[in-house]
Amino acid sequence: MTSSQVGRRTIGPVGPSISQISYGTMRLRGTTAEAAQLLHDLAERGITTHHSSAEYDSHGLYLAALKAARIRAEHIVKLSSPSFDTDRFDCSNIKRAVHEELSTLGTDRLASVQWLFRTPDAQDLSGRQAALADQTEAIQACFAEMILTGDIADVSVFGYHPDFAKAALDVLPTSTMCDYLNLSETQNVPLLDRLDSFLAIRPLAGGGLIEGRSPEELAHALRWPLLHPKVSTIILSVNSPAHVEAAIAAAGSVMPDRDLFNQGIEA
Repeated sequence: MTSSQVGRRTIGPVGPSISQISYGTMRLRGTTAEAAQLLHDLAERGITTHHSSAEYDSHGLYLAALKAARIRAEHIVKLSSPSFDTDRFDCSNIKRAVHEELSTLGTDRLASVQWLFRTPDAQDLSGRQAALADQTEAIQACFAEMILTGDIADVSVFGYHPDFAKAALDVLPTSTMCDYLNLSETQNVPLLDRLDSFLAIRPLAGGGLIEGRSPEELAHALRWPLLHPKVSTIILSVNSPAHVEAAIAAAGSVMPDRDLFNQGIEA
């Protein structure tokens, strides 16, 4: 491997500090030893921020690999409240989930909770917004308390729809989104300037930007989200040394450039 390192950015104006390429654990594979070596190699290159969820089939392997790798990492963790069977937010459940994550990940604080407000009818936008409005005070107080106690540094909303994202951002104590942002999924671009930070999931559109693309086009797609000054990290699942090298070469040291970001949209 070469010696180039991945840069760091903050979530919001004052932190926490995270790597501008984060490792998405959803597609982690191999033996525990192989997965641990991957996490170790990523950390050596400066990719020290991980996005994980107990919902992923790979989560058991990830936890075992993280323990075996003996590295320090910053964690973005996906949690939901309410879930698919109700539209009522439950602070005790999400606190319990955060404390379990702190224990299993072996960390004192989560860099960000990617919060999902799920409801029984995923297509009922007006119903979701009404349920959010009805529980604003409870949601705001719950996350503010966890930030105050130091269990989490930030809460980032997964918006489902830009209109719901706007409403949720008015509720949360931090102004962060953790959602899709890539050259074919640009629905969240109009929200970027009102945010403190954006954590960009699937910068290659879940593989949709790979087929038929040249290496130069893929490199441009990877670095494009990071050209916006409000984007703190891209969350990328990479499992081979060649893909790690390509990602670092493309986006590891890119600096914000709003003009180039806008040119990407126009193109």
